[in-house]
Amino acid sequence: MTSKKLAIIDIGSKTVRLSIYEEKDSGHMDEIKRDKVSLRLSQHVVNGSLTKYGVEQLIFVLNDFEKIIHDHEVEEIECIATAAIRNANNQKEILLAVDEHTPFTIRLLSGEEEAEYGLLAITQSIKITDGVAIDLGGGSTEVTLFRNRKLIKTVSIPFGVVTLAKSFSDGLPISDEALYQLTTYVKQELSSIVWIKDVGLPIIGIGGSVRLIGNYSLATKQIKCDLNGYSISESEMNHIVKLMTDMSSEELIKWAKDNADLTMPALTVLSELLKWTDSEKLICCTKGIKDGLIYSKMQAN
Repeated sequence: MTSKKLAIIDIGSKTVRLSIYEEKDSGHMDEIKRDKVSLRLSQHVVNGSLTKYGVEQLIFVLNDFEKIIHDHEVEEIECIATAAIRNANNQKEILLAVDEHTPFTIRLLSGEEEAEYGLLAITQSIKITDGVAIDLGGGSTEVTLFRNRKLIKTVSIPFGVVTLAKSFSDGLPISDEALYQLTTYVKQELSSIVWIKDVGLPIIGIGGSVRLIGNYSLATKQIKCDLNGYSISESEMNHIVKLMTDMSSEELIKWAKDNADLTMPALTVLSELLKWTDSEKLICCTKGIKDGLIYSKMQAN
């Protein structure tokens, strides 16, 4: 008997990811193939619209993914997208172009759906009941208050690490003036989320930038452990901010590679969120939206 296979394409503002899962008799889904391309679609937004080049690059990647999906004889495909397309002025044109030039139809997730899948990824992979979840993406950031593993309130903030880098970074390393402007802007945006002020709950972060910072913490401590569920204290976060602020461009690139320009935007958002919520620690979650989608499908079966 042939096992059922499901492919999920997650079109993010920074990265387009493909995961192929195989369903077992128990109903569990095992990931058997993954791939990703760092398109940084948010960098190809001009005057609120995704450029023709950005759309062409997306179509090229999707058609490459289709070949992988075909080779694995996948029966079911989910193609989801978040802020880069959701917030684009030419959203309808993008969806139509993908319909016409690829085998896929994109399902746009709302900010709330994105938050719900992110929260499900957290609660199904980490033993935690109460906290503030942050999905730090490339073009948007979802902040969610949850108690007893249930979503209480969520908001989608219209910035991510790619858009922040585009707006504020002035080279590597970032200048003191640019960092000041970045920090001021992030503080202002977070100050509008009054329902998380001083809640004192742990921050649980998902996204590539969170994983990058978590791995940096592990490397500096020279310890090996599972990053999923790994905690970084507020004092250590402040220390990491200082270390990375003092790094040369060569040191940043050596560590973060193509994401070197995104490190300070990510660190700024996370450190300021810790302060605003009066939280003692950031917990890293290595799962993401596509994992939340898989969990929801498993629960529905």
